[in-house]
Amino acid sequence: PKIVGQLLTSFATPKTKVLIVGNTEDVWMSLGIQAKTELKYVVQELMVNMTKHSGASSVAIRFEKKADTIMIYYTDNGVGIPDGTIFKNGLTNTGNRINSIGGTTGGLNVQIQIPVSQ
Repeated sequence: PKIVGQLLTSFATPKTKVLIVGNTEDVWMSLGIQAKTELKYVVQELMVNMTKHSGASSVAIRFEKKADTIMIYYTDNGVGIPDGTIFKNGLTNTGNRINSIGGTTGGLNVQIQIPVSQ
């Protein structure tokens, strides 16, 4: 959790506040090595895209363990993704990474759902 927390807070600026909730050891201990690695890149790519394109002044990312699932909720108050946008490498790779570990996403308010390692 420390590495991801540091990664996320590195995107905070005087104009962009970053709020992190639930980034605990309990969440990360429930995930396998591949899921941990991929999620690190997923949240990094979300933050990079926020910085480059959204103009957000506030970002919130919440981690939550629910029974056999880890939920990650990302939201910002930026401009959103215009209709008809063709995703380039960053968001395409992010979607592929989420899919590779059995996760799903939905909308710009991104919800990532990852099954817990058994």
